[in-house]
Amino acid sequence: MAFSLRTTRDNHLKVFSIKKILELLGESINDEINIDGRAYLISSFVALDGGSGTGQNIIWNTLELVVLNDAQQVFSLSESITDFTNIQLLVNGVLYAYGITESYHISGDNLYWHGDFSLEISDQIFLKYSKII
Repeated sequence: MAFSLRTTRDNHLKVFSIKKILELLGESINDEINIDGRAYLISSFVALDGGSGTGQNIIWNTLELVVLNDAQQVFSLSESITDFTNIQLLVNGVLYAYGITESYHISGDNLYWHGDFSLEISDQIFLKYSKII
């Protein structure tokens, strides 16, 4: 079973699983939760619905973004991305933080780079994001 909640600040939807609730209620240091006086390992969680515990299938997509010009800051995305909770941008193998005050953000069908350095044609950029189907 899964449920979703919207963030108060940016109105983004995030799906939570039962395992996440167990982690919040349990003790992360010992990886355990006490139910009816017995301790259980949280890491032993198995969803009985055959899925990921969210009741939905999540697929990961990877887009390669090609730098066409040195100092390029805007990249057109081939697909709209609406869930920013599970998004990763790697530039030359280094993971960068998402957000307007961070290294990059997405608005509409565009990714905007505003990291600490200018991108060059030789840079390799990959955007990885999840999609619920």
